Amino acid sequence: MYADTRRITPLGLQAFSIEDEAGREQWRRFLLSLEQRLVLANKYPGMLADDLSDQLYARCSGHIGSLMSLIRLGSLRAMRTGQERLTKDVLAQVKLDWAAQQQLAKWEAFLASGKVTSKPDKSRRRR
Repeated sequence: MYADTRRITPLGLQAFSIEDEAGREQWRRFLLSLEQRLVLANKYPGMLADDLSDQLYARCSGHIGSLMSLIRLGSLRAMRTGQERLTKDVLAQVKLDWAAQQQLAKWEAFLASGKVTSKPDKSRRRR
């Protein structure tokens, strides 16, 4: 009789950075790949990468674990309400981990100022 002994190995994943164009492009490509895998009846191209990019970044400050939790919980809420689409309102109702919540106000202010964005330069963007 063996006890179920599971171990967690911490991974040193770096958060996404939007400080330069390459980082913003990487963030966009990741969001586009997530969009393709969402199972929501009313999803549409650009839902994450265009319409929700800044809000997603503000909510998770680029950390993949927080982002994946936000999308998973947001998708569940969207399905339960029958909306079947991720929106700013749906995501705003999702509570995240403590660290992400602590960074939220800072990132919302940065992004609201217009001086920072998670979106790459449109003139160079390719889908």
